Amino acid sequence: MEDFKKYLPIYLRICRTVALYFAFLAIFGICYLFTRFAKLAGAILLPLVFHSTARVFGETDRKLGELALAYRMEKDIHHCMPREILRLILTSKDLLLELGILLSLPIIFPIELGFNPLATLLLGATAPRALKKLLTLAIVLPVFFGIWLLSRYSAFFWIAYREQDDKIHYIRDLALKLLGITPIYAIGSVGIMYVLEIFASIFYIFKAFFSLYFWPTLILVLCALGFFLSFRFLRACRIRRKFFKGLKHLCAELGATLSPIKRPYRSLLFLRDEVNFTVQYGEKTYHCKLFCALKRHTPLFFSQHGIVQCLHSFRFRRVEYFRYTTQFDFSFEAEGSKMLIVNPVPKEIYAGSTAFYREIDTGESIGAYKVFTATGFLGALSRNVLDR
Repeated sequence: MEDFKKYLPIYLRICRTVALYFAFLAIFGICYLFTRFAKLAGAILLPLVFHSTARVFGETDRKLGELALAYRMEKDIHHCMPREILRLILTSKDLLLELGILLSLPIIFPIELGFNPLATLLLGATAPRALKKLLTLAIVLPVFFGIWLLSRYSAFFWIAYREQDDKIHYIRDLALKLLGITPIYAIGSVGIMYVLEIFASIFYIFKAFFSLYFWPTLILVLCALGFFLSFRFLRACRIRRKFFKGLKHLCAELGATLSPIKRPYRSLLFLRDEVNFTVQYGEKTYHCKLFCALKRHTPLFFSQHGIVQCLHSFRFRRVEYFRYTTQFDFSFEAEGSKMLIVNPVPKEIYAGSTAFYREIDTGESIGAYKVFTATGFLGALSRNVLDR
């Protein structure tokens, strides 16, 4: 009896992993029916369905929940180190056992069980079965490992972000979530079919145009690609142009003197040690420098030493998968009041650094500088309260 209790968690983990694998195959099989057995659509759905299934099992994993809640008790989950989370996952015996079983199941079962669309797409229907399985496993196993790790990482955050630590009804929640993602993917598989057909039609149209009108079509494609890549920059130019128009109108209305604006759009790409414009209102002179945030969801951290840090992150469902920081020197020398105008402006602006910070509002002082949004600067100038 004691031996049974000792090995019961291992037995349950094995059963849970096998259930995960067959739940993935069942959902994928249903979706594959809706794609009318299209090989390319099946190959696209394969990793997506596996990620969602693994994520659902991760969110209802008792062991992962214990790790996530214990980590939240020790550290601030909002400023965690991804490396620490991955180390916790990859050093858990239960999760490593699950990973080992999960990677061994595609080897044990025949390739026709779930992976035939990918194998046929790679080698065709007439290739030797052994070669098809070998090549398919060479792709599937690393992909499965990466997706499994990503799903456990995101599920770790999902559990840790929960505001309440109420007991989860694991079996019920698991069943409901599996039932929830199945119709979503079934409908999505139909959408994938239509998208693929649209792309195929566009491809054949461009192919025909290329054969008849090579250079005009190439120029059209390059222009469309250039517009797509420069969309944020063009949006920022529009926002800044609107600010300049409002600034000139307000200065004329107040009788303030506005200097010529130097290089009004260069700070959208490059930051230089210079004043972009000055505003003289009464006896006061305000030296203004422009800064921008091309992305709305990139927080800015301004330090009193003249350094601004931009925190870039990739998120999905409130879960941050990775982040990196860039920094710039926004300091400049001027006699009088020094204003830093952020335009376009992100959703979050802080004083300090990514390690120690406080949220600020427009017009707050950071060292020798006052940080404004464009709207805040115009409003403060109209009320003559820029120095307050």
